Amino acid sequence: MYEFHDLMPATKGEVKDRMAESFSFNGVWIEDEIPQFVVTGTTGRELMEAELDTFEVGFSNGSKYRKKRYPERKITVHYMMGAQTDHDFRQAYNKLNALLDPEQAQLIFADEPDKYFVATKTENSTVEPGKNFVVGEIVFTCTDPLKYSTVTKSFPATLIEGVLTANIENKGTAAVPIDYKIHMNHENGYIGIVSESGAMQYGKKEEADGKIVEMNERLLTMTNFFNKADDGASGVDYMHPNYDATGTLAVATWWNEQWLSFGSAGPNPGQAMTGGQRTVAVPADSNGHVGAKNFYSWWRVVMWAGLMGQVGEFNINWLTADNKQIAGVNWYKQDLSGNTANYEMWSNGKILASYSYESSHETNKNPWFHTNGYCDLRKVGRKLTFYWWATYPSFDVPEIENWECAKVSMAFKCHPVYRNRLVTHMGIRGFIFDKLGVQHWKDVPNRYAGNADMVVKGNEGKMYFRGMPRPQDEMTGTKYFLAKPGVNKVEFYNSSFSVPAPTITAEIREAWL
Repeated sequence: MYEFHDLMPATKGEVKDRMAESFSFNGVWIEDEIPQFVVTGTTGRELMEAELDTFEVGFSNGSKYRKKRYPERKITVHYMMGAQTDHDFRQAYNKLNALLDPEQAQLIFADEPDKYFVATKTENSTVEPGKNFVVGEIVFTCTDPLKYSTVTKSFPATLIEGVLTANIENKGTAAVPIDYKIHMNHENGYIGIVSESGAMQYGKKEEADGKIVEMNERLLTMTNFFNKADDGASGVDYMHPNYDATGTLAVATWWNEQWLSFGSAGPNPGQAMTGGQRTVAVPADSNGHVGAKNFYSWWRVVMWAGLMGQVGEFNINWLTADNKQIAGVNWYKQDLSGNTANYEMWSNGKILASYSYESSHETNKNPWFHTNGYCDLRKVGRKLTFYWWATYPSFDVPEIENWECAKVSMAFKCHPVYRNRLVTHMGIRGFIFDKLGVQHWKDVPNRYAGNADMVVKGNEGKMYFRGMPRPQDEMTGTKYFLAKPGVNKVEFYNSSFSVPAPTITAEIREAWL
Protein backbone atom coordinates (compact mmCIF):
# COMPACT_ATOMS: atom_id res chain seq x y z
CA MET A 1 0.00 0.00 0.00
CA TYR A 2 1.32 3.48 -0.96
CA GLU A 3 1.72 6.06 1.79
CA PHE A 4 -0.48 9.12 1.21
CA HIS A 5 0.54 12.80 1.63
CA ASP A 6 -2.24 15.29 0.89
CA LEU A 7 -0.73 18.11 -1.19
CA MET A 8 -4.13 19.81 -1.42
CA PRO A 9 -4.41 19.74 -5.22
CA ALA A 10 -6.55 22.34 -6.89
CA THR A 11 -10.11 21.33 -7.55
CA LYS A 12 -11.28 21.04 -11.12
CA GLY A 13 -11.62 24.46 -12.74
CA GLU A 14 -9.36 26.17 -10.20
CA VAL A 15 -6.04 27.65 -11.36
CA LYS A 16 -3.24 27.44 -8.83
CA ASP A 17 -0.98 30.42 -8.19
CA ARG A 18 2.34 29.57 -9.80
CA MET A 19 5.50 29.43 -7.77
CA ALA A 20 8.36 31.63 -8.96
CA GLU A 21 10.17 28.56 -10.28
CA SER A 22 7.19 26.80 -11.78
CA PHE A 23 8.02 25.89 -15.37
CA SER A 24 6.52 25.46 -18.78
CA PHE A 25 7.96 22.82 -21.11
CA ASN A 26 7.12 22.72 -24.79
CA GLY A 27 4.37 25.29 -24.20
CA VAL A 28 2.69 23.48 -21.29
CA TRP A 29 2.73 24.61 -17.65
CA ILE A 30 3.30 21.33 -15.83
CA GLU A 31 1.52 22.31 -12.61
CA ASP A 32 -1.56 23.36 -14.59
CA GLU A 33 -1.76 19.93 -16.21
CA ILE A 34 -0.81 17.89 -13.12
CA PRO A 35 -2.27 19.55 -9.99
CA GLN A 36 -0.39 17.10 -7.71
CA PHE A 37 2.97 18.35 -9.09
CA VAL A 38 4.63 21.15 -7.10
CA VAL A 39 8.01 22.75 -7.91
CA THR A 40 10.04 23.44 -4.78
CA GLY A 41 13.12 24.97 -6.39
CA THR A 42 15.64 24.93 -9.23
CA THR A 43 19.40 24.96 -9.62
CA GLY A 44 21.65 25.52 -12.63
CA ARG A 45 20.04 28.72 -13.88
CA GLU A 46 22.54 31.08 -12.33
CA LEU A 47 26.24 31.64 -13.04
CA MET A 48 27.84 29.40 -15.64
CA GLU A 49 31.24 27.85 -15.29
CA ALA A 50 33.58 28.52 -18.21
CA GLU A 51 36.10 26.18 -19.74
CA LEU A 52 39.43 27.70 -20.73
CA ASP A 53 41.59 26.76 -23.70
CA THR A 54 45.19 27.37 -22.55
CA PHE A 55 48.70 26.18 -23.34
CA GLU A 56 51.97 26.02 -21.43
CA VAL A 57 55.21 27.63 -22.54
CA GLY A 58 58.32 25.83 -21.40
CA PHE A 59 58.73 26.01 -17.65
CA SER A 60 56.90 29.37 -17.33
CA ASN A 61 54.49 29.86 -14.48
CA GLY A 62 50.87 29.11 -15.21
CA SER A 63 49.69 28.95 -18.82
CA LYS A 64 48.79 31.13 -21.77
CA TYR A 65 45.17 31.95 -22.54
CA ARG A 66 43.67 31.18 -25.93
CA LYS A 67 39.91 31.40 -25.43
CA LYS A 68 37.05 30.27 -23.29
CA ARG A 69 33.83 28.42 -23.90
CA TYR A 70 30.70 27.65 -21.97
CA PRO A 71 29.79 23.98 -21.74
CA GLU A 72 26.27 22.64 -21.83
CA ARG A 73 23.98 23.73 -19.02
CA LYS A 74 22.16 21.36 -16.68
CA ILE A 75 19.06 22.69 -14.92
CA THR A 76 17.70 20.68 -12.02
CA VAL A 77 14.05 21.09 -10.99
CA HIS A 78 13.22 20.00 -7.46
CA TYR A 79 9.63 18.91 -6.99
CA MET A 80 7.10 17.12 -4.86
CA MET A 81 4.22 15.04 -6.13
CA GLY A 82 1.62 12.85 -4.44
CA ALA A 83 -1.83 11.44 -4.95
CA GLN A 84 -4.71 10.15 -2.83
CA THR A 85 -4.88 6.80 -4.59
CA ASP A 86 -2.47 4.41 -6.22
CA HIS A 87 -4.25 4.89 -9.51
CA ASP A 88 -4.05 8.69 -9.40
CA PHE A 89 -0.35 8.52 -8.51
CA ARG A 90 0.42 6.27 -11.47
CA GLN A 91 -1.69 8.42 -13.82
CA ALA A 92 0.17 11.56 -12.69
CA TYR A 93 3.51 9.97 -13.62
CA ASN A 94 2.18 8.71 -16.94
CA LYS A 95 1.19 12.24 -17.79
CA LEU A 96 4.46 13.70 -16.52
CA ASN A 97 6.44 11.30 -18.70
CA ALA A 98 4.43 12.35 -21.73
CA LEU A 99 4.76 16.07 -21.03
CA LEU A 100 8.56 15.86 -20.55
CA ASP A 101 9.25 13.61 -23.56
CA PRO A 102 9.79 16.29 -26.30
CA GLU A 103 13.39 17.01 -27.32
CA GLN A 104 15.02 20.43 -27.68
CA ALA A 105 11.88 22.15 -26.44
CA GLN A 106 11.38 25.55 -24.83
CA LEU A 107 11.83 25.56 -21.06
CA ILE A 108 10.33 28.66 -19.40
CA PHE A 109 10.24 29.57 -15.72
CA ALA A 110 7.53 31.67 -14.11
CA ASP A 111 9.96 34.23 -12.70
CA GLU A 112 11.28 34.92 -16.28
CA PRO A 113 8.28 34.39 -18.58
CA ASP A 114 9.92 36.43 -21.38
CA LYS A 115 12.91 34.06 -21.71
CA TYR A 116 13.40 30.39 -22.52
CA PHE A 117 16.06 27.70 -22.57
CA VAL A 118 16.24 24.99 -25.22
CA ALA A 119 16.24 21.79 -23.21
CA THR A 120 15.81 18.05 -23.19
CA LYS A 121 14.94 16.05 -20.05
CA THR A 122 17.86 13.70 -19.44
CA GLU A 123 17.81 12.60 -15.76
CA ASN A 124 15.45 12.14 -12.83
CA SER A 125 15.55 10.75 -9.30
CA THR A 126 14.18 7.30 -8.45
CA VAL A 127 10.79 7.05 -6.74
CA GLU A 128 10.91 5.13 -3.44
CA PRO A 129 8.75 2.01 -3.73
CA GLY A 130 5.53 1.60 -1.80
CA LYS A 131 4.66 5.30 -1.60
CA ASN A 132 2.29 7.62 -3.43
CA PHE A 133 4.34 10.67 -2.48
CA VAL A 134 7.74 11.62 -3.82
CA VAL A 135 10.29 14.38 -3.37
CA GLY A 136 12.48 14.24 -6.43
CA GLU A 137 14.55 15.96 -9.07
CA ILE A 138 14.29 16.32 -12.82
CA VAL A 139 17.39 17.29 -14.82
CA PHE A 140 17.15 19.18 -18.11
CA THR A 141 20.22 19.37 -20.37
CA CYS A 142 20.65 22.49 -22.46
CA THR A 143 23.30 21.81 -25.11
CA ASP A 144 23.14 25.57 -25.79
CA PRO A 145 23.77 27.19 -22.41
CA LEU A 146 22.08 30.48 -23.34
CA LYS A 147 18.53 31.53 -22.64
CA TYR A 148 16.63 33.46 -25.27
CA SER A 149 13.94 36.10 -25.47
CA THR A 150 10.51 34.75 -26.33
CA VAL A 151 10.08 37.62 -28.82
CA THR A 152 12.20 38.94 -31.66
CA LYS A 153 13.16 42.58 -31.95
CA SER A 154 12.86 44.34 -35.32
CA PHE A 155 14.98 47.23 -36.60
CA PRO A 156 13.79 48.79 -39.90
CA ALA A 157 16.55 50.27 -42.05
CA THR A 158 16.29 53.99 -42.75
CA LEU A 159 18.31 56.43 -44.82
CA ILE A 160 21.10 57.96 -42.77
CA GLU A 161 23.39 60.29 -44.71
CA GLY A 162 22.25 58.68 -47.93
CA VAL A 163 22.88 55.08 -46.83
CA LEU A 164 20.26 52.56 -45.74
CA THR A 165 21.21 51.87 -42.14
CA ALA A 166 19.86 49.86 -39.21
CA ASN A 167 21.10 50.44 -35.66
CA ILE A 168 20.55 47.08 -33.98
CA GLU A 169 20.42 47.34 -30.19
CA ASN A 170 21.14 44.09 -28.37
CA LYS A 171 20.23 44.38 -24.68
CA GLY A 172 21.20 40.80 -23.96
CA THR A 173 24.56 39.61 -22.67
CA ALA A 174 25.54 37.39 -25.61
CA ALA A 175 26.23 38.02 -29.29
CA VAL A 176 23.39 36.64 -31.41
CA PRO A 177 22.72 35.94 -35.11
CA ILE A 178 20.88 38.52 -37.20
CA ASP A 179 18.12 37.75 -39.68
CA TYR A 180 17.29 40.15 -42.53
CA LYS A 181 14.01 40.49 -44.37
CA ILE A 182 14.54 42.28 -47.69
CA HIS A 183 11.66 43.21 -49.98
CA MET A 184 12.67 44.22 -53.51
CA ASN A 185 10.75 47.31 -54.57
CA HIS A 186 12.42 47.20 -57.99
CA GLU A 187 14.53 44.74 -59.95
CA ASN A 188 17.91 44.43 -58.31
CA GLY A 189 21.19 42.67 -58.99
CA TYR A 190 23.11 43.07 -55.73
CA ILE A 191 22.66 43.23 -51.96
CA GLY A 192 25.48 44.15 -49.59
CA ILE A 193 25.17 43.99 -45.77
CA VAL A 194 28.10 45.65 -44.03
CA SER A 195 29.21 46.26 -40.45
CA GLU A 196 32.49 46.66 -38.59
CA SER A 197 32.27 42.93 -37.76
CA GLY A 198 32.05 41.68 -41.32
CA ALA A 199 30.05 41.79 -44.54
CA MET A 200 27.69 39.62 -46.57
CA GLN A 201 27.32 40.14 -50.31
CA TYR A 202 24.93 38.52 -52.76
CA GLY A 203 24.56 38.80 -56.51
CA LYS A 204 26.85 40.87 -58.69
CA LYS A 205 27.90 44.45 -58.07
CA GLU A 206 28.36 45.20 -61.77
CA GLU A 207 25.05 43.72 -62.91
CA ALA A 208 23.32 46.12 -65.31
CA ASP A 209 19.61 46.82 -65.58
CA GLY A 210 19.68 46.50 -69.35
CA LYS A 211 21.76 46.61 -72.50
CA ILE A 212 21.84 48.33 -75.87
CA VAL A 213 20.36 46.15 -78.59
CA GLU A 214 19.67 46.81 -82.24
CA MET A 215 16.14 46.29 -83.50
CA ASN A 216 14.30 47.02 -86.71
CA GLU A 217 11.50 49.58 -86.70
CA ARG A 218 8.69 49.73 -89.23
CA LEU A 219 8.31 53.37 -90.22
CA LEU A 220 6.12 53.19 -93.36
CA THR A 221 3.38 50.94 -94.75
CA MET A 222 1.18 51.02 -97.81
CA THR A 223 -1.43 52.93 -95.85
CA ASN A 224 0.87 55.96 -95.85
CA PHE A 225 0.74 56.03 -99.66
CA PHE A 226 -2.98 55.32 -99.89
CA ASN A 227 -3.66 58.29 -97.60
CA LYS A 228 -1.05 60.66 -99.05
CA ALA A 229 -2.09 63.45 -101.39
CA ASP A 230 -0.55 63.56 -104.86
CA ASP A 231 2.56 65.66 -105.26
CA GLY A 232 0.68 67.71 -107.84
CA ALA A 233 2.40 70.73 -109.34
CA SER A 234 5.53 70.12 -107.23
CA GLY A 235 5.93 66.53 -108.41
CA VAL A 236 9.41 65.62 -109.70
CA ASP A 237 10.37 62.10 -110.75
CA TYR A 238 14.01 61.93 -109.65
CA MET A 239 14.58 58.79 -111.72
CA HIS A 240 13.39 60.59 -114.88
CA PRO A 241 13.47 64.33 -114.17
CA ASN A 242 12.29 65.09 -117.71
CA TYR A 243 9.06 63.16 -117.19
CA ASP A 244 5.90 64.87 -116.03
CA ALA A 245 4.84 63.85 -112.48
CA THR A 246 2.24 66.52 -111.84
CA GLY A 247 -0.83 64.37 -112.53
CA THR A 248 -2.66 62.06 -110.13
CA LEU A 249 -2.60 58.52 -108.76
CA ALA A 250 -5.60 56.42 -107.80
CA VAL A 251 -6.43 53.49 -105.53
CA ALA A 252 -7.85 50.63 -107.60
CA THR A 253 -9.60 47.50 -106.35
CA TRP A 254 -8.54 44.38 -108.22
CA TRP A 255 -9.03 40.79 -107.07
CA ASN A 256 -10.63 42.13 -103.85
CA GLU A 257 -7.41 43.96 -103.00
CA GLN A 258 -6.47 47.63 -103.03
CA TRP A 259 -3.61 48.72 -105.30
CA LEU A 260 -1.97 52.10 -105.84
CA SER A 261 -2.12 52.81 -109.56
CA PHE A 262 -2.29 55.40 -112.33
CA GLY A 263 -4.88 58.16 -111.97
CA SER A 264 -4.53 60.84 -114.63
CA ALA A 265 -1.89 62.48 -116.82
CA GLY A 266 -0.35 65.79 -115.93
CA PRO A 267 -0.99 69.07 -117.72
CA ASN A 268 2.22 68.78 -119.78
CA PRO A 269 1.44 66.28 -122.57
CA GLY A 270 4.59 67.24 -124.43
CA GLN A 271 6.74 65.31 -121.95
CA ALA A 272 8.00 61.82 -122.80
CA MET A 273 5.81 60.22 -120.13
CA THR A 274 3.14 61.83 -117.99
CA GLY A 275 1.31 60.87 -114.81
CA GLY A 276 1.20 61.34 -111.05
CA GLN A 277 3.42 60.74 -108.02
CA ARG A 278 3.13 60.50 -104.25
CA THR A 279 6.11 61.15 -101.99
CA VAL A 280 6.00 60.14 -98.32
CA ALA A 281 8.51 61.37 -95.76
CA VAL A 282 10.10 58.73 -93.53
CA PRO A 283 9.16 59.61 -89.93
CA ALA A 284 11.59 59.75 -87.03
CA ASP A 285 12.49 56.50 -85.32
CA SER A 286 11.88 55.83 -81.62
CA ASN A 287 15.07 57.74 -80.78
CA GLY A 288 13.82 60.82 -82.62
CA HIS A 289 16.25 60.46 -85.53
CA VAL A 290 15.00 61.14 -89.04
CA GLY A 291 16.62 59.15 -91.83
CA ALA A 292 17.60 55.51 -92.32
CA LYS A 293 21.13 54.65 -93.35
CA ASN A 294 20.22 50.97 -93.48
CA PHE A 295 16.74 49.85 -94.46
CA TYR A 296 14.60 47.10 -95.91
CA SER A 297 11.46 47.34 -98.07
CA TRP A 298 9.05 44.68 -99.27
CA TRP A 299 6.03 45.06 -101.56
CA ARG A 300 3.91 43.43 -104.24
CA VAL A 301 3.69 44.44 -107.88
CA VAL A 302 1.38 43.72 -110.79
CA MET A 303 2.42 44.54 -114.38
CA TRP A 304 -0.04 42.75 -116.64
CA ALA A 305 -1.03 43.93 -120.08
CA GLY A 306 -4.49 42.85 -121.14
CA LEU A 307 -3.72 43.44 -124.83
CA MET A 308 -0.69 43.43 -127.05
CA GLY A 309 0.87 46.83 -127.65
CA GLN A 310 -0.20 48.45 -124.36
CA VAL A 311 2.33 50.88 -122.79
CA GLY A 312 2.99 52.36 -119.36
CA GLU A 313 5.55 52.83 -116.60
CA PHE A 314 5.82 53.04 -112.81
CA ASN A 315 8.64 53.25 -110.27
CA ILE A 316 9.64 53.49 -106.63
CA ASN A 317 12.50 55.75 -105.48
CA TRP A 318 14.24 55.83 -102.09
CA LEU A 319 15.59 59.36 -101.64
CA THR A 320 17.73 61.41 -99.28
CA ALA A 321 16.41 64.58 -97.71
CA ASP A 322 18.00 66.56 -100.57
CA ASN A 323 16.53 64.26 -103.23
CA LYS A 324 19.55 62.17 -104.12
CA GLN A 325 18.48 58.75 -105.38
CA ILE A 326 19.77 56.04 -103.04
CA ALA A 327 17.96 53.30 -104.95
CA GLY A 328 15.14 52.87 -107.40
CA VAL A 329 13.16 50.20 -109.25
CA ASN A 330 11.36 50.80 -112.54
CA TRP A 331 8.82 48.80 -114.54
CA TYR A 332 7.98 49.91 -118.09
CA LYS A 333 6.46 48.64 -121.30
CA GLN A 334 7.09 50.47 -124.60
CA ASP A 335 6.46 47.59 -126.99
CA LEU A 336 3.70 48.98 -129.24
CA SER A 337 3.04 45.68 -130.98
CA GLY A 338 4.00 42.87 -128.62
CA ASN A 339 4.01 42.08 -124.92
CA THR A 340 7.65 42.65 -123.89
CA ALA A 341 8.25 44.68 -120.71
CA ASN A 342 11.33 45.65 -118.70
CA TYR A 343 12.44 45.88 -115.08
CA GLU A 344 15.34 48.14 -114.03
CA MET A 345 17.40 48.53 -110.87
CA TRP A 346 18.79 52.02 -110.18
CA SER A 347 21.10 53.89 -107.80
CA ASN A 348 22.40 57.47 -107.82
CA GLY A 349 20.78 58.23 -111.17
CA LYS A 350 22.28 55.22 -112.96
CA ILE A 351 20.86 51.92 -114.16
CA LEU A 352 22.59 49.00 -112.38
CA ALA A 353 20.75 46.21 -114.18
CA SER A 354 17.87 45.69 -116.61
CA TYR A 355 15.75 42.61 -117.30
CA SER A 356 13.02 41.87 -119.85
CA TYR A 357 9.98 39.64 -119.44
CA GLU A 358 6.55 39.05 -120.98
CA SER A 359 3.77 41.04 -119.30
CA SER A 360 1.15 38.29 -119.72
CA HIS A 361 -0.88 36.21 -117.30
CA GLU A 362 1.53 33.29 -117.58
CA THR A 363 3.52 33.21 -114.34
CA ASN A 364 6.39 31.28 -115.92
CA LYS A 365 6.91 34.27 -118.24
CA ASN A 366 5.85 37.16 -116.00
CA PRO A 367 7.33 37.53 -112.49
CA TRP A 368 4.99 40.47 -111.84
CA PHE A 369 1.60 38.81 -112.28
CA HIS A 370 -0.68 39.59 -109.35
CA THR A 371 -0.41 36.10 -107.85
CA ASN A 372 3.36 36.07 -107.67
CA GLY A 373 4.56 39.68 -107.87
CA TYR A 374 6.68 39.78 -104.72
CA CYS A 375 9.67 42.11 -104.52
CA ASP A 376 12.07 43.61 -101.98
CA LEU A 377 15.15 45.81 -101.52
CA ARG A 378 17.77 45.93 -98.79
CA LYS A 379 20.41 48.61 -98.17
CA VAL A 380 23.21 47.97 -95.69
CA GLY A 381 25.95 50.56 -95.91
CA ARG A 382 27.13 50.69 -99.52
CA LYS A 383 25.52 47.39 -100.53
CA LEU A 384 22.17 47.23 -102.32
CA THR A 385 20.38 43.89 -102.72
CA PHE A 386 17.45 43.74 -105.16
CA TYR A 387 15.09 40.93 -106.14
CA TRP A 388 14.55 39.46 -109.57
CA TRP A 389 12.65 36.24 -110.19
CA ALA A 390 13.93 34.17 -107.20
CA THR A 391 17.43 35.70 -107.31
CA TYR A 392 19.02 38.52 -105.32
CA PRO A 393 21.30 40.70 -107.46
CA SER A 394 23.64 42.75 -105.22
CA PHE A 395 25.64 45.87 -106.05
CA ASP A 396 28.37 47.80 -104.27
CA VAL A 397 27.75 51.55 -104.57
CA PRO A 398 30.42 53.37 -102.52
CA GLU A 399 28.91 56.86 -102.74
CA ILE A 400 25.65 55.87 -100.99
CA GLU A 401 27.29 54.25 -97.95
CA ASN A 402 26.32 57.03 -95.52
CA TRP A 403 23.27 58.31 -97.35
CA GLU A 404 20.11 58.17 -95.28
CA CYS A 405 16.69 57.54 -96.75
CA ALA A 406 14.36 60.37 -95.75
CA LYS A 407 11.50 59.81 -98.20
CA VAL A 408 10.03 57.32 -100.64
CA SER A 409 8.18 58.16 -103.86
CA MET A 410 5.90 56.12 -106.11
CA ALA A 411 5.06 57.33 -109.63
CA PHE A 412 2.82 55.95 -112.43
CA LYS A 413 2.82 57.28 -116.01
CA CYS A 414 1.28 56.79 -119.39
CA HIS A 415 2.59 57.62 -122.86
CA PRO A 416 1.37 61.10 -123.86
CA VAL A 417 0.44 59.90 -127.33
CA TYR A 418 -0.95 56.44 -126.46
CA ARG A 419 -2.97 57.22 -123.38
CA ASN A 420 -5.75 54.95 -124.58
CA ARG A 421 -3.28 52.06 -124.70
CA LEU A 422 -2.31 52.12 -120.99
CA VAL A 423 -1.29 48.76 -119.50
CA THR A 424 -4.44 47.22 -118.02
CA HIS A 425 -3.00 46.48 -114.56
CA MET A 426 -0.06 48.46 -113.14
CA GLY A 427 -0.06 48.56 -109.35
CA ILE A 428 1.77 48.43 -106.02
CA ARG A 429 0.41 47.12 -102.73
CA GLY A 430 1.66 45.80 -99.36
CA PHE A 431 4.65 48.16 -99.21
CA ILE A 432 6.64 48.36 -95.96
CA PHE A 433 9.73 50.33 -94.98
CA ASP A 434 11.79 49.06 -92.02
CA LYS A 435 14.73 50.93 -90.57
CA LEU A 436 17.44 48.44 -89.64
CA GLY A 437 19.56 48.47 -86.50
CA VAL A 438 17.78 51.11 -84.43
CA GLN A 439 19.44 51.14 -81.03
CA HIS A 440 17.16 50.36 -78.10
CA TRP A 441 17.74 50.11 -74.39
CA LYS A 442 16.51 46.64 -73.50
CA ASP A 443 15.54 45.94 -69.94
CA VAL A 444 17.28 42.78 -68.77
CA PRO A 445 15.48 40.68 -66.14
CA ASN A 446 17.70 41.02 -63.13
CA ARG A 447 18.80 38.47 -60.57
CA TYR A 448 16.32 39.68 -57.95
CA ALA A 449 12.89 40.48 -59.37
CA GLY A 450 10.83 43.39 -58.14
CA ASN A 451 8.11 42.73 -55.55
CA ALA A 452 9.95 39.62 -54.34
CA ASP A 453 11.51 38.77 -50.98
CA MET A 454 15.00 37.81 -49.86
CA VAL A 455 15.63 36.41 -46.39
CA VAL A 456 19.07 36.10 -44.81
CA LYS A 457 19.10 33.69 -41.86
CA GLY A 458 22.06 34.46 -39.67
CA ASN A 459 21.79 31.34 -37.53
CA GLU A 460 21.92 29.14 -40.66
CA GLY A 461 24.44 31.23 -42.57
CA LYS A 462 22.21 31.06 -45.66
CA MET A 463 20.33 33.39 -48.00
CA TYR A 464 16.94 32.54 -49.44
CA PHE A 465 15.19 34.21 -52.36
CA ARG A 466 11.52 33.52 -52.95
CA GLY A 467 11.76 30.84 -50.28
CA MET A 468 14.59 28.94 -51.96
CA PRO A 469 18.26 28.80 -50.88
CA ARG A 470 20.64 30.60 -53.27
CA PRO A 471 24.18 29.60 -52.24
CA GLN A 472 25.42 30.35 -55.76
CA ASP A 473 24.65 34.05 -55.21
CA GLU A 474 26.89 34.36 -52.16
CA MET A 475 30.02 36.30 -53.03
CA THR A 476 33.46 35.13 -51.94
CA GLY A 477 34.45 36.58 -48.58
CA THR A 478 30.94 36.74 -47.14
CA LYS A 479 31.01 36.55 -43.34
CA TYR A 480 27.86 36.11 -41.26
CA PHE A 481 28.54 38.39 -38.31
CA LEU A 482 26.68 38.55 -34.99
CA ALA A 483 24.97 41.38 -33.13
CA LYS A 484 27.14 42.04 -30.09
CA PRO A 485 25.65 43.36 -26.84
CA GLY A 486 25.08 47.08 -27.34
CA VAL A 487 24.37 49.02 -30.54
CA ASN A 488 25.46 47.51 -33.87
CA LYS A 489 25.46 49.72 -36.97
CA VAL A 490 24.66 47.80 -40.16
CA GLU A 491 24.60 49.41 -43.63
CA PHE A 492 22.88 48.08 -46.74
CA TYR A 493 23.76 48.54 -50.41
CA ASN A 494 21.99 47.62 -53.64
CA SER A 495 22.28 48.14 -57.40
CA SER A 496 22.17 51.83 -58.34
CA PHE A 497 19.32 51.24 -60.78
CA SER A 498 17.15 49.66 -58.10
CA VAL A 499 14.94 52.65 -57.31
CA PRO A 500 13.13 52.74 -54.99
CA ALA A 501 15.61 50.89 -52.82
CA PRO A 502 14.62 47.65 -51.06
CA THR A 503 12.70 47.72 -47.79
CA ILE A 504 14.92 46.04 -45.20
CA THR A 505 14.28 44.94 -41.63
CA ALA A 506 16.86 43.36 -39.31
CA GLU A 507 15.69 41.00 -36.57
CA ILE A 508 17.41 39.52 -33.54
CA ARG A 509 16.43 37.32 -30.62
CA GLU A 510 18.34 38.51 -27.57
CA ALA A 511 20.18 35.95 -25.43
CA TRP A 512 21.64 35.80 -21.92
CA LEU A 513 23.95 33.51 -20.00
